[in-house]
Amino acid sequence: MPKILIIDDDRDYAESLKSVLEARSYHVMWAPDSVAGMNMIRSDLPDLIILDIMMSTIGEGLHLAYRLKSDAQYANIPILMLTGIAQRTGLKFDPQDDAEFLPVDDYMEKSNDLDVLCSHIARILKRLS
Repeated sequence: MPKILIIDDDRDYAESLKSVLEARSYHVMWAPDSVAGMNMIRSDLPDLIILDIMMSTIGEGLHLAYRLKSDAQYANIPILMLTGIAQRTGLKFDPQDDAEFLPVDDYMEKSNDLDVLCSHIARILKRLS
């Protein structure tokens, strides 16, 4: 059973996502910020991290992604950046055009279409197997 860690300060969104993923046979953990997320990563290495950009600061998720990808112990853990930054700030990222600024394996804007998100997750985890 793949372990997925959601790092997102939006408790309601994280809990709904957790329910959907658990129904699809994933083991899901949740952390409300990058500090708690890093502690969870150290204690129970996930197979995938779903990471928000904006938490207590506008770039908190990006800082954590850079930290993880620059550490050999964690660099191979895939990160799916899942964010509402475009809706809130107008900033838009493109994984291909902005790859040097986005140290993640996949990128999505938050939406209520959790089936699309689940297909991204399945695709990332399939690459690992």
